[in-house]
Amino acid sequence: MRLLLTGFEPFLDYEVNPTMPIVEALNGTQIGEYDIIGRILPVSFKEAQQAFVELIEDIEPDSIISLGVAVGRFHITPERVAINMRDSNEPDNDGNAPQGEAIRDGEAPSYFSTLPVQEIVDTLKQAGYPAKVSNTAGTYVCNTIMYEGLHYAATRQIPSGFIHIPANFDLAIALGNVPGWHDRDLLATIQIAIETVLKTR
Repeated sequence: MRLLLTGFEPFLDYEVNPTMPIVEALNGTQIGEYDIIGRILPVSFKEAQQAFVELIEDIEPDSIISLGVAVGRFHITPERVAINMRDSNEPDNDGNAPQGEAIRDGEAPSYFSTLPVQEIVDTLKQAGYPAKVSNTAGTYVCNTIMYEGLHYAATRQIPSGFIHIPANFDLAIALGNVPGWHDRDLLATIQIAIETVLKTR
C-alpha cells in the first residue's frame, strides 16, 4: 500500500519548515504495509493545489497524511475538519492573499478528516508526547491541501487528513519567542501517527 506524505517549503518569515526533514527522512521507507512516498509542496495556494492534485492522480495513494507547521502550538494536532475556503491576511510565497474564495466552486462546504484523529492523539499521549485534536486548520494553504486530500478520499473511502506540528528548535531559535521541539521527536510522532492509521484501517 502507498501512503502519500506531504510537507511544505519555508514561508513568510520562517527560515525553515520542520515538516521538510520529516518528509525527507520517511520518503522511500516502509512502515508496516505502507510504502511511504514523501513530497514537499510549495507554499502557494494555486501551485500547491495543482501539484498536490497531480501527485494524487499519479500515485493513487491508499492513504494521505499532509503535514504543516503551526508556529506557537505546543502539541501535535491532527486536524478534524477542512473547509472550502481560501482566506488570508498573509500572502503566500507568490504574494497572493485570497479573500473568501472557494477552493472548489460548487463542492462540499467542508470535509471531516478520515484519519483516526482521536486514536492518533491517544496513542501519542501514551507514548509521552503532548497531543490534542484541533478543530481548525485555518484558511491558509494547509487547509487547501487538507481539503483537496479529503475531496479525493471522499469517493475512495481511504484515510486522509492533516497534522499540524509545532516549530522545531531551529525555527524556534530563529523566531525567539515560540515553543520548539527536537526534530527527532517530531519525526517519531509522525511515525506513530502512520502506525496508528495502519492499525485502524
